[in-house]
Amino acid sequence: MCGIFGVFSAKDSGYPPKLMRKLTTNLFILSESRGKDAAGIAVITTQELFIYKEPVCASVLVKKIKYKELMNRVFGGFTAKPIAILGQARLATNGQQQDNNNNCPLVSGVVIGVHNGIVVNDTELNDMFKLGTRRGSADSETLFNLLEFFISKPEFSLASAVQSTFRYIEGSASLAAFIAQRNRVLLATNKGSIYYCTNIKRDIFFFASELIMLQEIIKKLKLVKFIGQYCISQLQPNQAVLINTLNFSEERVTLNLLSDSDIHREGVAKTQ
Repeated sequence: MCGIFGVFSAKDSGYPPKLMRKLTTNLFILSESRGKDAAGIAVITTQELFIYKEPVCASVLVKKIKYKELMNRVFGGFTAKPIAILGQARLATNGQQQDNNNNCPLVSGVVIGVHNGIVVNDTELNDMFKLGTRRGSADSETLFNLLEFFISKPEFSLASAVQSTFRYIEGSASLAAFIAQRNRVLLATNKGSIYYCTNIKRDIFFFASELIMLQEIIKKLKLVKFIGQYCISQLQPNQAVLINTLNFSEERVTLNLLSDSDIHREGVAKTQ
């Protein structure tokens, strides 16, 4: 069990940098209740990608000089540019946390992602789809490599790439990913442990693994006074949503699963 979270603000949203920094850091620390073996964060702007992760708990990482420098760099001025932030507080299952290749966020091609859950057929998928040599040993790496594999196929839309990824994995997966150059954020789950909040103005979006985390952060930071009316939604099991980071519109996607015989048959067809 890991805690994943994210914060996204639209261009010219104008939220105080101090508020955005507090929102990010508090969600990070709240997520620690689901995993204390490692912590990592990715910040994506229109021109830059920053990733910082260490095999320490979130409450320790946010006190590190590198984290403070990253927050100062991102939120050092008025938030006129769009910002996407993804983070994970990790409970290590497979893949030692001392190897940062096993800790999220992970990058695979155009995919920058964080994952909560355990994919149990990662070795088989890596071989079936010829995903190449792995940098680490965590199942999350294969999950994002597989998503990148389908996204890279011109015949696949983003929605169908997500559906195909979840059709082949076995186990549990709740993930969030920023799809570079597509202006899309993906939230997807086969278990239902993702909750997200958007406001009526559609200029801010944030999510966490548990409802209480969002409720607590909204109350603690008195967010209503800044973001106005809002709505919290749960992503139901076997559902995904693609969020356009330009206007925060949503495209809902249903994840249809395959039987074991279907997986074998289609897997053979894909690799021939």
